[in-house]
Amino acid sequence: MLKKIIIFLLFLTIFINLASAQIIVVNETTIPTFIPTAMPTPKIIATPTDIPLIMEKLSQTFYGEARYIDGNPIARGSIITAKDQYGVIIGNYTIREVGEYGSSKPYGEKMVVSVLRNQSDRSSRSTVTFVNFFVDGVRARDSATFRVGEDTNFNILLTIVKPTPIPTTIATPIPTETPVPTIARPINTSTITPIQVTALPSPAQSTTSTIIPGIEDMQLVIYGFIGMVIVIVGIIIIVIIQTYLMNRSSRDESLGPDGKWDRK
Repeated sequence: MLKKIIIFLLFLTIFINLASAQIIVVNETTIPTFIPTAMPTPKIIATPTDIPLIMEKLSQTFYGEARYIDGNPIARGSIITAKDQYGVIIGNYTIREVGEYGSSKPYGEKMVVSVLRNQSDRSSRSTVTFVNFFVDGVRARDSATFRVGEDTNFNILLTIVKPTPIPTTIATPIPTETPVPTIARPINTSTITPIQVTALPSPAQSTTSTIIPGIEDMQLVIYGFIGMVIVIVGIIIIVIIQTYLMNRSSRDESLGPDGKWDRK
């Protein structure tokens, strides 16, 4: 009995091993495994252009006078521009003192003119040989030699005379009357109440008119009054004269033969 069990277990073990081998073969045939192929790496050869450029600044400083050809100084605020022989701008400066730019003192303000040189190539040099100066776009008469690291006293002399400022005439505007806009307001006719106008009786005019005497009428009155006074005075004089004569005649009749009064 024991011998039969051992033989059964031996056959079972062999069967399990054969089944496992078939499964591994099936798996290998159904699911392929890809192994990446390594690509050859190209050899990179370094070229001179791959070397980073290290630029070095080459500078020269300038100072001096700035005048026109007639000797007048250039005004404050004018801009000096430095250009190389190729027309490239290599420096700028704004004049702060009339007729002067920069300072002659060792540590004073200067006009700096700078160019760049490739420091990686030791054999290269700056190709700038001279500097041209322009003041507000007008070129100076002379050019300066470019010398690296030097502090140069260079007088800028323009080839033109000092421009005369043109007076600006400001036109005075003539004031014009601004028309006052008329705003038409709508009339609400719905709230207007008609007004009945009743004619009032005119008062009866009196036919009696008051006559106001004028200047001529006053003169006539005065002249009439004066004439009346003269007439009255004349009558009085006549009465007096007549009375006097009557008295005299009566006195003459009363005299006696001897010429004396006859007193009876």
